Amino acid sequence: MNLVRRGVATNAATAAVATAAALRALEAIGIETPAVWIAHGTGKFDAAAAWDHGIALVRISGIEAESSARAVAQAAGARVVMSAADLGRLGRSRGDGARLAARHEFGLWPDEEVEVVLGADRHVPALTAQLAAFDEMLAAEPDVPRRLVLAALTSHAPPLSEPMVRAILHPRTLVEVTQPDQATLDLIRVAASVVPLTR
Repeated sequence: MNLVRRGVATNAATAAVATAAALRALEAIGIETPAVWIAHGTGKFDAAAAWDHGIALVRISGIEAESSARAVAQAAGARVVMSAADLGRLGRSRGDGARLAARHEFGLWPDEEVEVVLGADRHVPALTAQLAAFDEMLAAEPDVPRRLVLAALTSHAPPLSEPMVRAILHPRTLVEVTQPDQATLDLIRVAASVVPLTR
């Protein structure tokens, strides 16, 4: 599966999916009265601070995307926040806002064990062993949600090794599709459950 950033929702469908995912994430972390901050554009929003207080941040562009995000949030009974002035009184900090924001950006759930391997394509036998070990963990603990993320790859073009093709097709593995910038790599590191392994 592809590892891509959620980014800014520009149409009704992507806004609805982003908002539904945000609400599911809030539910997974036990937020009883969810709030969704529908933020316009690509400006700098403190997603980590919002998520740290149990407020999901969904970035959108355009009236159609806003209407869709608002409709999904309201249908779920969530409070809609359109600007920092709407935030109201914030409760205490959860302490995990940066990780929650990073995971939402990549479509990872808060309750997943996320293992990140950087440069996995540098050593094909190690990637083969990594995939086998991941499958063993999935089989040994089927009730534990897990994801394997492969990033900072050296190549994004054919020919691909057999283990890399297996990783791309694996339903619980996310593989980057383009060379990430430093900000994206930093976000991937934050999303990890443990310190990423570098090959």
